[in-house]
Amino acid sequence: MGIRDISVHRIREEEVETIDAWRYEYLPADLEIPHGYGGQGVETAVAETREGTTLAAMTGIKAVILDPLIRNPRIQNGAEMVSAILMLERTLSYLGEQGGAVDSYIAIPNQLEDYKKIVESVGYVETCENCTIYRRPLRPDTVPLIGPTR
Repeated sequence: MGIRDISVHRIREEEVETIDAWRYEYLPADLEIPHGYGGQGVETAVAETREGTTLAAMTGIKAVILDPLIRNPRIQNGAEMVSAILMLERTLSYLGEQGGAVDSYIAIPNQLEDYKKIVESVGYVETCENCTIYRRPLRPDTVPLIGPTR
């Protein structure tokens, strides 16, 4: 079976019960859909065979991704930095929400424990259990990445 043998459509109401059951059967991680399967800023697609066997479903949401935080290394005043981070987060989240985003995500390196505490204090919770988050540009990158050139 190849890609040509699979069709994709928006989730149908009669498929929700089966997809929900599959979510609960998956024990390695909680497959959360806090905004449901569809609506403003949320879409769920279902893949099935030509014969009509459902293979999988995937939910996409409009989201704001806050990454990276680029801070002035010379500023040592923690209160100033916390205030700056909170104001930046609020501004970017608000703008994202105005554009239809339903969630805000923030990427924090594991070693930055203080940064984690800051964002947790304003409502962020750790998500994406036991996995790595990948990025695929939907538009071409316009600024060269530092990693490969460093």
